[in-house]
Amino acid sequence: MKDLKILEENENKLFNRLELYVEINHEQSPTPTRKEIKSKIAALKGVNENLVIVDSIKTSFGFPVSYVRIRIYKDENDLKKLEPKYLIKRNTFEEEQKEES
Repeated sequence: MKDLKILEENENKLFNRLELYVEINHEQSPTPTRKEIKSKIAALKGVNENLVIVDSIKTSFGFPVSYVRIRIYKDENDLKKLEPKYLIKRNTFEEEQKEES
């Protein structure tokens, strides 16, 4: 992941979260994984990775640019109440942990 640029940043006070729309330039490398994106955003914003949800990653065929929707919660309880279970599961990497065991 070469270059990460925040295109939109919106604080949603109703849901107690920060919503980001990010552009990632990944020339000469594959589309970054959710895990890579989560760790990069968590480090950039200074938050715990468990509070970051990568909603979607859109990449056009043949272009080394991805557009990503991310939500950063201030509280883990809010995250569990508001996010769908499949998205929480997808962002906690439970499938990878089961395969490694």
